[in-house]
Amino acid sequence: MAHVVRTAVFAAALGLIATTWMAPPAVAKVSKGDRAAELGGVRDRKNRKIRLRDYRGKVVVLTFGASWCKPCGKELPAYEKLARKFKKRGANVAFVAVNIDKDRHNADAFIKASGLSAVRVGYDPNGNAVETYAPDTMPTTYIIGPKGIVRHVHAGYESGDERDVEAKVQALLSR
Repeated sequence: MAHVVRTAVFAAALGLIATTWMAPPAVAKVSKGDRAAELGGVRDRKNRKIRLRDYRGKVVVLTFGASWCKPCGKELPAYEKLARKFKKRGANVAFVAVNIDKDRHNADAFIKASGLSAVRVGYDPNGNAVETYAPDTMPTTYIIGPKGIVRHVHAGYESGDERDVEAKVQALLSR
């Protein structure tokens, strides 16, 4: 009898180990109301780490995109204009665009074509940040409040969406 119990316990333990070992890695999707996760490994054009905690106290507009994403090519210039507008007003807002291209050449060409200077660009070639945020589509924008909480998530981009982003940012600045 003891042998049967030991065998059953051993078989259950092996089953648990096998399913845990073979299971795909968990994806931590960041949603509205969550604390914004750090960008783990995202670096800017000068190879400096981009950390959201450095923007604490500011409203952050964080977007994920790539060179192969047609709507991203329209969104980034619109966000650049919006970032310049907020900067001109002296608003406490930061725009961060995380490029997920694996090939840095494609990413650089895409960023250059977008004409970004007010939007801080980060590169995520290993996919750490995009895996953590797990956006449903490209581009996806996260509007993060001054205390580091995600207040809005906007999937995709259509012309005019930047007006909605502007209104949401302005509402957070007015609190």
